[in-house]
Order: sequence, then C-alpha cells, then structure tokens
Amino acid sequence: MANHPSVVGDGNLEWDEQSQGEKFGYRRKQLSRAAGGEKLGCSLYEVPPGRRAWPYHYHLANEEAKQQHSGRTKCSDVPSGPLRLQVHGDRLSMAEGKRTGRMAVASTPITIGAVEQSCGTEK
Repeated sequence: MANHPSVVGDGNLEWDEQSQGEKFGYRRKQLSRAAGGEKLGCSLYEVPPGRRAWPYHYHLANEEAKQQHSGRTKCSDVPSGPLRLQVHGDRLSMAEGKRTGRMAVASTPITIGAVEQSCGTEK
C-alpha cells in the first residue's frame, strides 16, 4: 500500500459479510470509504455460488456501474433482454431511474467491482 491515506489496496481491507435469507448474500470491501471517499462509492463484491448479491432494484438518484473480475454473471429482467458478464473486464452501466435487471449467479463464485455516485442517503 502506498504511504498516502487516499490510496487503499483491497488486500489491506477485511471482507464485510451481508446476507438475507438463503437467496441473497455477498462479501464486500468498501474501497472508497477506506480511502476517504464521500461522493463516489467503489466496492469489491464476492458472491458465493447459488446466491444473488441483491434483490431486484433500481436507483432513482444515482448511476451505477459493475465490472466483472471473475466468474460469470447473468442479468435477467433487463429491458433489452437477458445479458451475461462473462469475461474479466466486462462492464454494465446502469443509468439512474432505469430498470437494470436482477443479477443472478452461476454455479461458481463471482467477483464484481461496483462504482456508484453517492446520493447522500446511504452511509
């Protein structure tokens, strides 16, 4: 890790685990928060086999982007039809107020990076 408070490596952070029932769950490293970010969120998510990270939702006040790091992700309920993030570096952008779909996981673990602008409602 660099010797500066605004530079944080994911290897220096512990995983925070979240789950809701048997269907939803993930581990997360909040990179932006650790580096002092206030208006832009950046997290690394690890989703175990057979689970979804979140229930279907959309954001009214902010944009969000996901980038595939490992595994394969299927997004259903997308207006243009189902899509897959299959390769390291595949990205999905989600505009504010737009229905973007539900992320489902395959039979292997996946790792996703997420970036979103803060709308001041989450801490």
